[in-house]
Amino acid sequence: MQQLKGKTIHVIAGTRQAQTAKLLKQKIADLEIVEVKSGNELDLLENLANNDLPLHKNVNYVIADEYVDLMANHIFPNVRKTLNLPNKNKSIVWILGKQFAFKFNKNDKNDKNEQNSQSSQSWENITQNFIADLHKTNYLTKLNDIHFGHLKRLTAIDIATFLSDIEKILPRYRKYFHEAEKVSGLDWRLIAALAYQESHWDPNATSPTNVRGIMMLTEDTADRLKVSNRLNARQSIKAGAVYLNYLKDAFVGAEEPDKTWLALAAYNTGLGGILGARKLAKKRNSNPNNWYEMKKVLPLMARPGYAESVGSVKVRGGEAVILTENVRSYYGILQRYDDDWQTQNQPNIEPKNLLEANKDNKQNLLTTNN
Repeated sequence: MQQLKGKTIHVIAGTRQAQTAKLLKQKIADLEIVEVKSGNELDLLENLANNDLPLHKNVNYVIADEYVDLMANHIFPNVRKTLNLPNKNKSIVWILGKQFAFKFNKNDKNDKNEQNSQSSQSWENITQNFIADLHKTNYLTKLNDIHFGHLKRLTAIDIATFLSDIEKILPRYRKYFHEAEKVSGLDWRLIAALAYQESHWDPNATSPTNVRGIMMLTEDTADRLKVSNRLNARQSIKAGAVYLNYLKDAFVGAEEPDKTWLALAAYNTGLGGILGARKLAKKRNSNPNNWYEMKKVLPLMARPGYAESVGSVKVRGGEAVILTENVRSYYGILQRYDDDWQTQNQPNIEPKNLLEANKDNKQNLLTTNN
């Protein structure tokens, strides 16, 4: 703790981190606390990561929650955690909205004491039942996975390389990703993240199984999407985006973001393997529409007996999980570094060779891509 002596710590004003900093100052007299009244913890960490730049100078220490630090590692790989601070005096409470007060106070206005007692009991029952249901359904664990489940996939070297490639390579192909968003309706950053996972944005990439191009299309998929040259980055990106969007449509009943993650897995293994894994999930009383649960089922599809038990082919489901989680990581980084592209402000693009050729051939379009 004494390593903070004479240092300056930046915190967001009005937060529990600010309160923790004040407690530290009581123990370390010459510790200076700067409370920042705008932005959030990630903004502070961005200043910390870039403190060698004129606009970000003098930010050397930041107090942040552990989960924010985990997020920051994916965006600012040069930031390091140096000290764990105690947080013994801060409780987390549930706050109920006014609608609950209205619901339980609109009747029996003449007997306010009895009404308030009933209202208090009702509030307590609602909150206790709600929390009990969260534990029963594993909802908090699933919610944690939605936001943070993919954050430990990439190493610091992976992230640093990706950030460098965003600066050096992505500008060459950004306009093609924008066009692909117009074609498919998918966020161009998601398409770019998938392309990076597949080929590191190398339009000449080729696998031993002859999967080729920046989106690593099979020859069969490319033929169905009327791609004349898989090594043509523009054709490949548009086709890959259209293919991914059609895969999403196959997962009836799934909601976002699970539908997108399932589609990414299918992009890797082929649709048949993922549909087989969904059958296996149902057989094991797991939710086939929930990515958190499907992550546990998919690796089983490579083990003897599991795929056969649901009449499916064996697929390397574990690899599909890795691809999807990596894409989630790259996508999150791109969301931080690149603004959303407003398609309505861009020239109208009508790649009829892709859409018209496949609008009546959806079943064939969704063939295995492995």
